[in-house]
Amino acid sequence: MPTNACASCIPALPVRPQDARLAHDNTAIKRAISEYDAALEAYIPGLMAAAAILWDQRAYSAVDRLLRQASEFASEHDAWKLNMGHNCFMQASRSPTPLLRWPIGTWVTCRCL
Repeated sequence: MPTNACASCIPALPVRPQDARLAHDNTAIKRAISEYDAALEAYIPGLMAAAAILWDQRAYSAVDRLLRQASEFASEHDAWKLNMGHNCFMQASRSPTPLLRWPIGTWVTCRCL
């Protein structure tokens, strides 16, 4: 599982650019955005490793739950999109219900390779 320390620091990071925008401080905005990107890049490998462990154990619903919990932070990251799409596709081959739960607009943002 991703470390709690990393997972707990990510929700606070998007607030910093907003505060800097209100203060009209361009250097603080750039610094806050780069800190958020760095934290996300550190978080994604741990998240994907945890998902891979659960996938190897054939705990597909746990993988789905883990990826959905991370969607608030990681939904724009390409690795998250790819793994979530793969998870939905594999679950659809077993049962059509996961596709029905997923919002339609999200599928438009996914790109096939």
